[in-house]
Amino acid sequence: MFTLADVIASSGAAPQLQLLLGGDVPAKARAALAQAAGAFPSFRTLAVREDSAVVQSAELPHGDGGFTDNLGLMPLLARRVKHIIAFVNSNQPFTSNDQLQSYFFPLAVRTGSGDKSMNAVFPKEKYRELLDGLDRVTKDGGPAVFCATTSVLENELYNIAPYDGLKVCWVYNAPASSWEAQLPDAIRTWLNGDPKKGGLKSLRHFPYYATFAENRPYLIKLDALQVNLLANLSAWAITTDAGRSRIREFFGDDVLPGR
Repeated sequence: MFTLADVIASSGAAPQLQLLLGGDVPAKARAALAQAAGAFPSFRTLAVREDSAVVQSAELPHGDGGFTDNLGLMPLLARRVKHIIAFVNSNQPFTSNDQLQSYFFPLAVRTGSGDKSMNAVFPKEKYRELLDGLDRVTKDGGPAVFCATTSVLENELYNIAPYDGLKVCWVYNAPASSWEAQLPDAIRTWLNGDPKKGGLKSLRHFPYYATFAENRPYLIKLDALQVNLLANLSAWAITTDAGRSRIREFFGDDVLPGR
C-alpha cells in the first residue's frame, strides 16, 4: 500500500528516468548514473496470480506520472468524466508536441522523456481537428484555447472503457501577440530575445521552457521572471474575452463565474 509520502516522493521523481537510461552519456558513466537514480523512490509491489498466490516483486523504480501521461488525463477518462479542461505546458509548439500526439496515436517513443507507445485514447481523426483548431484560434494572435467533443477509446493499460460525449477544452501555452501587446514596453523589449536589442537571455525560449537544464547548471529551476511571465500568459488565455467566451459557450454559462 502506498502512503501519501510515497506518492508525493514519486511525483517529484522527474529526473529518475533520464538517470536510469543514461541518454547520451558515455557507456562507462551509465553505472554511476543508475546508482544516482537510487536516490529516487523504489517500492516492492504485490501481484496476485491466477492460482491466488501473492507474489512480492523486487524493488521497482517509481517515477513521475509524466513518464507516460504528462497531462493527467487517464485517471479522468477511467472515471468516465465528461467535461475536461486540459492545460498543456510544453517545450515545443503544438504542431510538434509528441506528448499531445500520443493521445491520438501510439508512438514508438520510449526515451528519457517517457513512454508514449500506449497512450492512444482518442480517435486519430480528432488530432487533425485539434491542430487545425489551435491554428485557427491563434492565427490572429489570440489565445490557444480550442474546445471539441470526442469519443474515448478503450485503453486496457489505464483501465479506460470506451464512451462517447467527452467535451474537452485544450488550453496551450503558446505565444500570443494580443497578450504581448498589453505588456509594459520594458517587458516586450525583454521578450525580443536579442541581447543587442534589449532582449533577456532567460526569455529566449519563452514560453517553451525545457523541463531539464533550462537554466544551467541547475537541473530543474526557473527564475521568478520566467515563472511569473508564463503564469501571466496562462491566466490571460482563459480570462481574456476570447478564451473565456469559448469555454463558457462550450460548457454552458455555469462553468465560469460572471464578471
